[in-house]
Amino acid sequence: MMTTKPTRFKEATRKAPRAYPSGKHAQIAMEYLATYGWAILIGVVAISLIYFYLIAPNIIAPSSCIFSIGVSCSDMAATTNGIAGNTVLTVSLQNAQQFPITNPTMFYNINGTNSSALPCTSPSMIYNPGNTIICQATLPMQAQAGTLIYGKIYVNASYCGLLPSFNFTSPSCSGAPKQTYVGTFNTHVG
Repeated sequence: MMTTKPTRFKEATRKAPRAYPSGKHAQIAMEYLATYGWAILIGVVAISLIYFYLIAPNIIAPSSCIFSIGVSCSDMAATTNGIAGNTVLTVSLQNAQQFPITNPTMFYNINGTNSSALPCTSPSMIYNPGNTIICQATLPMQAQAGTLIYGKIYVNASYCGLLPSFNFTSPSCSGAPKQTYVGTFNTHVG
């Protein structure tokens, strides 16, 4: 009969004593999350703020055109023509005053560059309150589709309300002084 002596293998396969009692693992995990969770949360919030305030506005900013007085912007669009190599800005305005305007012309300022006077559709027409005026300009740059462009728009027009003898029944704005209406815009090139 052979007697066996305990081997080192059996000693090595014995379970090692636990370093922590059974409920301590959950407590350690919670302490870790409480300690480092705030730092992770602050990092996620900082990254999302950077994205939504610096990167996303160029991608998702809606087109806008705002004038403080005189005319209101009802629509605008910027399109590019890859063959001709130009970008065209089209602005649809409405007379937002009590009296008609006539001879509207548009100027714009993009990246510090002013344009020359650009006549709007039917410049000799009298635009009564609420009438639509279409102005179009070829920009001095070629912008890729999706590019955000922004700047200022200036509209010069003769304001019939400043004439002492203006009559709605037989409208004539000859001799009416010019006024300039200033607005800002931003739009994506389509």
